[in-house]
Amino acid sequence: MIILYNITLGRQPLYELPQWVRSTDPGCLGVSSEIVGCFNDDRFARALDKLYQADRASLMTAIVVHMIDVVDLSLARVHNDSTTVKAYGNIPGTTRTGLKMAQGHSKDHRPDLKQLLFNLTISSDGAVPIHYKTYPGNRTDDTTHIETWNTIRTIAETPGFLYVADCKVCTSRQLAYIVGNDGRVITIMPDTWKESRRFKQELRAEKKVKRRILVRKLAGGESQHEYYSLFSGSYGSTKGDYKIYSSCARTQPDPRMCFRPSHLPVQCIDPSHPQTKTLRSWYLPSHAF
Repeated sequence: MIILYNITLGRQPLYELPQWVRSTDPGCLGVSSEIVGCFNDDRFARALDKLYQADRASLMTAIVVHMIDVVDLSLARVHNDSTTVKAYGNIPGTTRTGLKMAQGHSKDHRPDLKQLLFNLTISSDGAVPIHYKTYPGNRTDDTTHIETWNTIRTIAETPGFLYVADCKVCTSRQLAYIVGNDGRVITIMPDTWKESRRFKQELRAEKKVKRRILVRKLAGGESQHEYYSLFSGSYGSTKGDYKIYSSCARTQPDPRMCFRPSHLPVQCIDPSHPQTKTLRSWYLPSHAF
C-alpha cells in the first residue's frame, strides 16, 4: 500500500522511496514509527516482484469493489475509452498473460512503432477509474467491449448500469450481447451505418423540427453558451431493436428551432445528464428509458 500511496501522491523513483517514507507521518501510511527504517529500496523491489507474480486482475477488482463500498460510489453510468501507448527501440518478448508490444492502428499516427492498447473505464460519479486493462498493440478497440462490460457487471453486481463508449462498441455483435444481457449502452453511430446516411439525406431534402434540451456556458467563456437541440421524430435501426437520437450543437441560439440544410447534425447528448460529453448519435435498447 505504501507504493500505491506514493504513486498517487508523488511518484518517486524506487531508490528515493525510503527517504519519502521517512519524511511522511507514519500514521498516514498506516505504519508505526518503529518500523519506518525497515522500508528500503530492496524491500520495495521484492514487493514488486511478488506483485508481478500475483493475479493482479483479481487483486485490482477486489480493491475497486472495496473502494466503491467505502466511498459509496455510484456506478449508474460509466464511460469507457482507449488509447495507444507507443514505444521506441527493440522490445521483444511476450508476458505469460499474452501481453506484447506490437504494431497496430496507431492513435499517435506512428504505425512504424510498436505499441500497447490501454483501455480505461471511469464512473460518471467523480470520474473515478474503476477498471483498466492493457492489450497487445495489434488488438483493435471493437473487440474489447464485451470483456470490459462483463468486468464492470461483476464490479457493479448488476447489468443495469449505463455504458457510454465511442463508435467502436457500435457493432451488431457487441450491441446484441450487451442488450441481450439486460445492459444499456449509449454510443456514437458511425457513418458506415446506412441509417446515418439516410438521415443526413433527409436533412438535406427537408427541414426537421427540433427542440432545445440544454444550454450551458462554454468552458472559459464569460458570456458565450452552447445550445443543444434534439430533432423531433422517432428513428430506429434495422440491425436490432435500437432507438436512434440525433441532435446538433450551436454556439448561437437558433430562434426558429428548425434545421437549416447548411448545418448537418454532428453531435448529440444525453438530456438527462448535463455532464455527459457530446456525442454524434446514440444507440440504446428500446427499453432503456
